[in-house]
Amino acid sequence: MSLSIRLSLVPASRCCLFGLLASVLFATDLPAANEGGRLLYRYRNEQGVMVLSEQIPPEQVGQEYSVLTPSGRVIKVVPKTLSKEEAERRQVELEQQKQQQEYDRSLLNRYSSVRDIEAARQRKVTEIDARQALESHNRTALQRELDRQLSQAAQLELNGQPVSQLARDNIDNIRLQLSEIDRKIEFLRNESQRVRSDFDRDIARFQQLTRKSGEGEHPNPGTDRSP
Repeated sequence: MSLSIRLSLVPASRCCLFGLLASVLFATDLPAANEGGRLLYRYRNEQGVMVLSEQIPPEQVGQEYSVLTPSGRVIKVVPKTLSKEEAERRQVELEQQKQQQEYDRSLLNRYSSVRDIEAARQRKVTEIDARQALESHNRTALQRELDRQLSQAAQLELNGQPVSQLARDNIDNIRLQLSEIDRKIEFLRNESQRVRSDFDRDIARFQQLTRKSGEGEHPNPGTDRSP
């Protein structure tokens, strides 16, 4: 019985399936049959020149190369084998890219325009300046009280009278409070500079992102959504 007769005895659905499988197998084997199963390797040598060869030289082992058919079709690209240091550096780079993407996403979600960022900066700086002004006011009042108590203690000593331990403790306590206020004022001054710098960075990055998307402002304009 010939092949055509045997296929005629098979149900139509199974016959179609056999035909499809035969087509796939024939298509898969075709390149190998036409090109003799040979493979070529393309790589860049130590001088930076692109080389096409039938084998990978020992010095290229571990470097990136491509596997091609004789007709030039790329079968696969073998990446460079990374050393421990290179793998760690690559991991750091990927983490930095992830953080940058999260920062960009947050920036675009919080603001609709540069004006929004500038308004948020002004509110934050104004808040810090108010706290700094309050601390400066408290410092002035404490300094005035310290001067008063020091004057009283000096007068007692001039009169030959002892300065009580309570008065000395009060003076020491005021000096401690002044030191703490000075620390807070310095912190707020640095915080104001940091906030300005952070918002300047936000503005510069926002402008980069909106320029990339061809927009002057972020879509969905509206009021600032920053906290």
